[in-house]
Amino acid sequence: MSELISQGLTISVIGISLTFAALGILILMMFLLVRLFPVKKEKNDISRPVEPIKSDASRRGVEEEEIAAAIAAALSYFRSLEIGRSGLGESLETEPGSWWVMGKVKQQHNVVNRK
Repeated sequence: MSELISQGLTISVIGISLTFAALGILILMMFLLVRLFPVKKEKNDISRPVEPIKSDASRRGVEEEEIAAAIAAALSYFRSLEIGRSGLGESLETEPGSWWVMGKVKQQHNVVNRK
């Protein structure tokens, strides 16, 4: 019995060690690839960031987006109320039908016959 336990532990340790070794190799390969092929940065001629000019048209666009978001939220809320009133879950609360009962009887019959 102790031989089986020691053999099981040995196989487990070997498996875990191989898994971590493979993961370590993958990590090292990723570091090497980043070093060999670094990300190239784009050069900008502008030394300071440019801020967009806010006009009345852009403010109007923001207001329209806020109104659209409010309408979408209201529609979503009212649709969720409709789903709650539709009775979708009522069939889950009813008692099991005759097909379910016959299936259970058949399963029990098969279990008794196996013994």
